[in-house]
Amino acid sequence: MNRLIFFMLVIAVYFRLNEIGVNEACKLNEIVFKNELGAGKRFEYQCHDGKTNSGVRYLNNNARSGIRFKDTGKQTSLWKCVLKHGVTKKYYHNIEAYLPIENNPRCGQLREYTARPDAIYFRKDNYPPVSLYNWRT
Repeated sequence: MNRLIFFMLVIAVYFRLNEIGVNEACKLNEIVFKNELGAGKRFEYQCHDGKTNSGVRYLNNNARSGIRFKDTGKQTSLWKCVLKHGVTKKYYHNIEAYLPIENNPRCGQLREYTARPDAIYFRKDNYPPVSLYNWRT
């Protein structure tokens, strides 16, 4: 009888862990924006996925801010953002800040975008930043 109880317990734990999957212990993904445009220059960004809109946010020089979200693999998020700077927000760029992979959730991903006068620099996870987008006018 004890063996039957132990066997049933093992089966229950196995199916519960299968149901939960990796996603319950999954760290949140993060999109970070940094302003390195120079003293007195503000950076503006607005991001959205299919359900969530971050609203317009402003960053002063050397400030950083971001968005944290969960990628479940079933309800994945394609995050699109509009980045702007300049007195009349003359300089801008539309980017796809986070591209999901269907049925393959990713955990603890970092996407960092740094606004500099010459371009928008991108850094993924622990890699060094690279110039990715030139500003449009």
